[in-house]
Amino acid sequence: MKLRAFDIDKDFDVIRNWITDARTYAMWSANRIGFPMERKEFEDFLKRQREEGDSAFAAENEDERIVGFFLYGKNEETMEGMLKFIVVRQERLSGSNNNCSEPNTFILFGAKTSNLTG
Repeated sequence: MKLRAFDIDKDFDVIRNWITDARTYAMWSANRIGFPMERKEFEDFLKRQREEGDSAFAAENEDERIVGFFLYGKNEETMEGMLKFIVVRQERLSGSNNNCSEPNTFILFGAKTSNLTG
């Protein structure tokens, strides 16, 4: 598995269908992005996050299929980092090689803050 910068053109159509019910989506997006996810609104959301210093990443499996998404923000003053808006394809975690663009299988993780000073 490898991490790379999230590419809206390559990745949006894959992740937009991972969460298919409004309640789970609201928990994941903190109601910052309307349901269902639309490209323009998600682009605007990512732009706002970049302005706040966050970076969007995608996780790819060995077949270069996207299996995860998250934002990473770093506080330069305190040298703390935060992972947020994390969503990971469940079949990737279970070892199955199913097509990662199929909806309805995902795992959400809460935000975690970690000190980057060692």
